[in-house]
Amino acid sequence: MLKKLACRLIVLAVAGLPFLAQPALVVASSGSTLFAITNAGQTLVTIDQSSGAFTQVANLNNSNQPQSFALASDAQDHRLFAVRMSVTGIDPVTGFPIFTSELLTFDSQTGTQIYNPAPTFSGFVPQALVFEPSTGTLFGLTFNQIVKVNPATAALTTVVSIPSSGGSVNSIALDSSSHTIYLAEESSFEPASTQIFPVNTATRSIGAGVTTDQAIRQIGIDGGHLYGITECCPANLVGIIGSTTTFIGTVGDSSTIVQFGTTVDPATHNVFINIGHNDPITFQFISQLLVINDQSGAPSTFPLADGIAPLGFAFEVPASASVITPDSIIADVNSALSSTAISNAGVATSLLAELNAAKAARVRGQCGTAALIYRAFISDVQAQSGKTISSATASLLASEANFLIKNCP
Repeated sequence: MLKKLACRLIVLAVAGLPFLAQPALVVASSGSTLFAITNAGQTLVTIDQSSGAFTQVANLNNSNQPQSFALASDAQDHRLFAVRMSVTGIDPVTGFPIFTSELLTFDSQTGTQIYNPAPTFSGFVPQALVFEPSTGTLFGLTFNQIVKVNPATAALTTVVSIPSSGGSVNSIALDSSSHTIYLAEESSFEPASTQIFPVNTATRSIGAGVTTDQAIRQIGIDGGHLYGITECCPANLVGIIGSTTTFIGTVGDSSTIVQFGTTVDPATHNVFINIGHNDPITFQFISQLLVINDQSGAPSTFPLADGIAPLGFAFEVPASASVITPDSIIADVNSALSSTAISNAGVATSLLAELNAAKAARVRGQCGTAALIYRAFISDVQAQSGKTISSATASLLASEANFLIKNCP
């Protein structure tokens, strides 16, 4: 028996979902902003993590009644990316609709569309987007490839081709510290099974797939740790190491449908999961948002908010609680050495020499020279990630250095 259709078809199937009211919720917040695409894919909103209220950021609608999906966040530059698909005509030969797909880029603070008109995709269209802050790169998942996406032109550059095994990749997750995009490929036939493939974006290589001991609907990353939401029944949040899944918490009962969309706030370890069910009284399909902590397994509220169509949501997480400066990143390296997050004093000394040289170049007004040094620093940090530098610290330092490259007086 054929399984559920892939993500791109599910997106079209929910076009008629109404914009429903949402109940109150209470959940710990880290100062991060949770964005979502709601109202059948036509509205970009923020979700208040204290009340559950939606606040419109941008109207994604146009005269062609489009749907938008695949939301991704560049927190450093306050950008949000999404794909908008519209029916722009009917093919006179086949009678099938003609779709036009655009890459939308918004200023997350003002809701202003950065590229207007939005660039149009040619050929395959990304079903999912992820942004790598350490390199400032937008990646996408198309029908059979991981690609780099140019925000200004919507041009796609192939990173790797995905091996064809008859399944469908319905979820991807990025570990920026190791330049790894994980793909969760579900089998097309029952009994359901899932293979996890690692893609190294730096070397443009894909590793061998590992079949997990449970079928996985969605995957995500928190602090370098891969987690997943199982297919059913019931659906659970699990940790994933190789082929082994470890129970964290229950997502729903046997009637719960895990839909296409999950994100995590790394500061609170709260995982936001898009779920749905059919109301037995009204027979209306209800789409809901659930929060569950990936450390304790406890749901903050069950559910959090109604009316979130499964078309994408993402966090904008502050890069740092304080302003990033040449001195603050030097202090972070010294602090990491003291806490053993950097375990090799020689490595720390080398990194500090680079940071001091970059600082001196900035003082002289030589931003280009400083950028070259910071890029070398990022390369050295990433080379030691998971070795003499903890993955979390490496990711933070690379992100901070990238911020300084983009923000030089």
